[in-house]
Amino acid sequence: MRETVPVVRVNCARCGGWDAARVVTTPDYELHIDAPFEVSSCRGCGHTYTSLRPDRTTLFTRFYPGDYLCYGGMSGVAGLIDRMRRDGQAAERAAMVGGYVAQRGRVRLLEVGCATGEFLKACRRRFGWEVAGVEPNRQLSDALIREGFPVVPSTLEDADVPAGQYDVVCLFNVLEHLWDPAYSLKRINCLLAPGGLVVVELPNFASPSRRRFGKHWFLYHLPRHLSHFTRQSLAGLMEECGFEEQGVRKQFRPTVNVLSLQYAVHDRTRSAPLRSLFSARNPALIAAGIMCELVQNRIGDSNILTAIFRKTAPVPAPVVSLLRERTP
Repeated sequence: MRETVPVVRVNCARCGGWDAARVVTTPDYELHIDAPFEVSSCRGCGHTYTSLRPDRTTLFTRFYPGDYLCYGGMSGVAGLIDRMRRDGQAAERAAMVGGYVAQRGRVRLLEVGCATGEFLKACRRRFGWEVAGVEPNRQLSDALIREGFPVVPSTLEDADVPAGQYDVVCLFNVLEHLWDPAYSLKRINCLLAPGGLVVVELPNFASPSRRRFGKHWFLYHLPRHLSHFTRQSLAGLMEECGFEEQGVRKQFRPTVNVLSLQYAVHDRTRSAPLRSLFSARNPALIAAGIMCELVQNRIGDSNILTAIFRKTAPVPAPVVSLLRERTP
């Protein structure tokens, strides 16, 4: 029997409006919890967000289990491969950020949602930067603290972090998870020193894969993904929060296509042979996903993009949230 959870309807975090057009309704394809999660687009400012979602307490306690895919909970050979992937990805990210701060001496970096800490470790090991993190999963944050990394065990919205201290704040596949992105970005503005950088990696709502797979697109990832951005909509919100775009990069993530196809097929059939054929464990399907991603990134938009922004203006105080909840 499918478990049910209470849901709330929220307004637009960017402008505070309630008038929104529904984009898609999808279930939770990961934990199979029964609830009608809904994505809407604000008619006032165009911000796209998950308008029907679990309440905040339910979301962060129920939908992020200990074996959540970003927490590195796999064991054996699969776990080893996953750790190698995360280490390699962390090294690439560190090199990218290093290219933007090469002329600076002492660099103070904060990673929001640092999870298992590979990126922080890579930055400290490669560059000797002063690194810190914010991570709401207590088990992960405690493990990093034991290794000597200053990590605040909290969500960004509730974290006690000193203002004006950081040269770089990084959010790798995190901004879309934050309860209130506009409020969070204004808080990040306050945390940065003048001219500081924000590095944001997130799903690209303009991806052809989203249109191709519809509600089965893996990167809807409801109800965990609460905001949905194109390059243009992200740049618009960042500008309102005092930032200017410095560069954008496409990311290569072929598993998005594989998992999207798996969701679509598994949603339509109970046939075990078909489900086995269209599974992320099938090497042939993985190879097809790689080819699809290569072609898509070559001629169109990628599934995931990384954008770098520079702080150009402080936000006026006090920083307040426009997000509100009500019973559906």
